[in-house]
Amino acid sequence: MDNLAPAIIFDLDGTLIDIEDLYLQAARAVLEPFNKRYGIEEHRTFLNQDTRTSGTALLKDIDLSVDEFIIRRRSWLQANRDAIVDFPGVETLLATLTRHGSRLGLATNSPEEECQAKLKPRNWKSHFSSIVCSDHPGVTKVKPAPDMYLTAASELGAAPGECVVFEDSVFGITAAKNAGMKVIGVRNKYIEPDQLADADHIIDGFEDTRGILELCRVS
Repeated sequence: MDNLAPAIIFDLDGTLIDIEDLYLQAARAVLEPFNKRYGIEEHRTFLNQDTRTSGTALLKDIDLSVDEFIIRRRSWLQANRDAIVDFPGVETLLATLTRHGSRLGLATNSPEEECQAKLKPRNWKSHFSSIVCSDHPGVTKVKPAPDMYLTAASELGAAPGECVVFEDSVFGITAAKNAGMKVIGVRNKYIEPDQLADADHIIDGFEDTRGILELCRVS
């Protein structure tokens, strides 16, 4: 396909896998013993800040540290990992992009252990030539810093301007744009429409493979 980006990089949580409802449920489970409310609005705030900043604000009036909150939430997610599902169209799109010659990368704020646990049951993980997690040695700062995307581009052998990124969050879009990459925003119910405004294109999902291929062109 003419002008298809040689390197295409995806976020994981909320972009390829439908996990945000589980993150909300996990936080509720951790906070329930403290009689602390955690609803959709709180979750939106949490998603659009780094974990420590949002966690500090969230936990300021209860006796629970950010580190302990993260550990307990991670434990709940591990126990309920079977409930994580792919968004419709993901496997077909990844296979199609690979068939057309694009090299695929993954860039996630999750540490490698968590990332690999999420990917383990997914057949499509083999399409990725680069997986960059928050504890990757090439990453000094996580999103919204551009480190992850620049590291992934380097591993894929592509210049930033040759890359297309799929992201569902403000931090992710900012990171990719700061890296000098074309960004396709992916809508989800926890992100307000205007929060995707800096993306070059916005899609509702991955089922329109042909249409997405057109968006993945670079000049």
